[in-house]
Amino acid sequence: MAAFLLICSPAILLVLALGWWSLKLWSDIRAYRRQVEEFRRKWRL
Repeated sequence: MAAFLLICSPAILLVLALGWWSLKLWSDIRAYRRQVEEFRRKWRL
């Protein structure tokens, strides 16, 4: 059981970290795309 936890807890932490990072990256990309759209609209007018 201890060995199982020793092997699994870093893997679980890694998965959680990757999930959090990918969500953060996705929201950053969405915000960036929205800014680009606003910038384009502003310069067209």
